Amino acid sequence: MASSALRLLFPAVRIGDTWYGDGSIRYIAPLAPSLHLGATDILVISTRYARSVEEASQSAIRSYPPAAQVIGILLNAIFLDMVDHDTQIVRSMSRFVQQLPPDHRSGIRPVNCLVLRPSVDLGRLASGYEGQARGMIWILTRGLGSSETESSDLASVLLFEAGYIGRLIDLGWEDAPRQRATLEAFQRGGAA
Repeated sequence: MASSALRLLFPAVRIGDTWYGDGSIRYIAPLAPSLHLGATDILVISTRYARSVEEASQSAIRSYPPAAQVIGILLNAIFLDMVDHDTQIVRSMSRFVQQLPPDHRSGIRPVNCLVLRPSVDLGRLASGYEGQARGMIWILTRGLGSSETESSDLASVLLFEAGYIGRLIDLGWEDAPRQRATLEAFQRGGAA
C-alpha cells in the first residue's frame, strides 16, 4: 500500500513508527537503492506502454489539452520518466563495464536489468472504466477534462475501481506468458 501512497491524493501508510509513501517522488535515481544494496540483476515492472512510432504520431487529445492530460503528463514525469532514464543509464554503464577487464572496473559491476511493460496503454484502458469512478476520483478525472482525451493517464493512476483493477490483473496474467522466454533468459543471467 505504501507504494500507492501519493501525498495529497492517497494517504501515507504507517509501518511501525514510520510513515511511507511512493518512493519515486523522492528518488531521482529509483534503481539506486537496489544498486547500493549490491543487486546484480534488477527486474523492473513498468506501467508505461511502449508505443509504436505510428501510435506515438497519433494524438489522443481531441482539442486543447485539458488539465487532466497535463496532470497525467506530470505524473508520468514523476513516476515513469525517471525509471526509464535510470534503467537506460544502468544498461549503458553495464555495457561499458563489461568491455573492461575485471581488474580495471574499480569495483563497478555490470548489472542485468530487464524492464517488463504492459501490452496495452493503461491510460487508454482506464478511459473505458472512468464511468465507474465515484466521489473525489470522478470529480478529479471528469472535472479536469479526462473525457476530452482518448487516453487518461491521470485516471490510470487514480482509478481503483474493481472492474479496472480486475482488468489490470487479467492483463498481467495474459502478458506474463508472452514474456516467458525473456524472463527465463533473465533468470539464467542472460542479457535482457
